[in-house]
Amino acid sequence: MKQQAQEELNILYQRAHHEWDERMGSAISMANNWRLVALTSMLITLVAVAGVIYIGSQSKIQPYAVSIKNGEATAIGKIQQLPATQQHALHVKALTDFVINVRSVLADVEAQKRLIIRAYNRLMPDTPALTSVDNYFKKNNIFERAQTELVTINVTSVLPLSDNTYQVEWTESITPRKGNALPYTTRYKATMNTVTVLPNNEKALFQNPLGFFRKYIQLRKINVGLL
Repeated sequence: MKQQAQEELNILYQRAHHEWDERMGSAISMANNWRLVALTSMLITLVAVAGVIYIGSQSKIQPYAVSIKNGEATAIGKIQQLPATQQHALHVKALTDFVINVRSVLADVEAQKRLIIRAYNRLMPDTPALTSVDNYFKKNNIFERAQTELVTINVTSVLPLSDNTYQVEWTESITPRKGNALPYTTRYKATMNTVTVLPNNEKALFQNPLGFFRKYIQLRKINVGLL
């Protein structure tokens, strides 16, 4: 009788032990599953945050070329997707404006300042072109020169020498403001090496919409003649 009671007790103990093992195993399994879910969620969150940071760091600026005719503006398309001929036309216009901005001498001081600012917006930092223009303005005080003579620029040709190098020719018409000196002209030729860096923020977009910069400028006087 004692032995039978002991056996029943052992059976009950084994059942209880087995049920305990099952419960503990289930609890451990659930804990592992929750850890896996938590780690997976953290990984997804990290990937999402990294993606948002990457997307946020990318430029949202998309410069468009716009045609203005009879006072109406028509979008042509993204600048980087324009045909080569249209991009060339924009570069020719930009180089023409650059020469006018640097070499013109105006009687209007504020207008002169605007030209100079536009010229510097088209120069890459820490480049020979920037140094050349700096030296030109240091040696030629435009505002003092405007007291005695004015200069009008007529760009006669802009020829591509390679994908990033252009030859620009122009005539400067100098008109003395005092005395009996006669107006005269001076012809110049310049080789300009360029680079395109599309704007990646609003400030850069307004300063240089094409992202078309001058890196190197070599200037040469051709001749001088009376008007």
